[in-house]
Amino acid sequence: MKVYFIGAKGTGMAALAEILASRGARLAGSDVPDSFYTDAVLAAIGLEPYQSFDASHIAEDIDIVLYSDAYNVSNNPEMARSASLGLPMFSFAQALGALSRLSDSSGVAGVHGKTTTTAMTGTLLARLGCPATVLAGSAVASFGGSCTMRAGSRYFVAETDEYRRHFLHFSPRRILLTSIESDHQDYYPDYQSIFDAYGEYLDSLPPGGL
Repeated sequence: MKVYFIGAKGTGMAALAEILASRGARLAGSDVPDSFYTDAVLAAIGLEPYQSFDASHIAEDIDIVLYSDAYNVSNNPEMARSASLGLPMFSFAQALGALSRLSDSSGVAGVHGKTTTTAMTGTLLARLGCPATVLAGSAVASFGGSCTMRAGSRYFVAETDEYRRHFLHFSPRRILLTSIESDHQDYYPDYQSIFDAYGEYLDSLPPGGL
């Protein structure tokens, strides 16, 4: 399976690329020419993205297109080309949600502390020898400078994002909630609106979920 990443240098996108590469996917992608710390993360898995967006990059052998939420069919020629070809296209949040349904998954959520908590969880699981994959929102020293810890697929722990209710794509059996406070006022105009979003996420837990 060949997966193409539009906006490959984003932290979450680079982390997804690491996971999919470890599971045998062939990768390609693109982004802006600016340098990011994720350049090294992508290089380590053999992904050297195009340094621009161009419809010609969308080759016939691509099976799935994953895209950053910064782009859409009206502002990105690669997305427009992918849509015209009828290629399956998924946002980062949708792709993360699909991965969550392949494992016994836990979501780390909260306005503050998500990345630190996810990194600590991954470090502990690695020391315990747990067959888990962990996705954090930044490179983590104890993950070898990677955004992910990959030691198996039985369990999946991921940092999940409240912005625009993206975490509702995730299917957790457990949620570790660090904090709730007013944030992202462009989407949540007051505290009650963001509180309700977190409540909706917690309500998505299955019977027996934690």
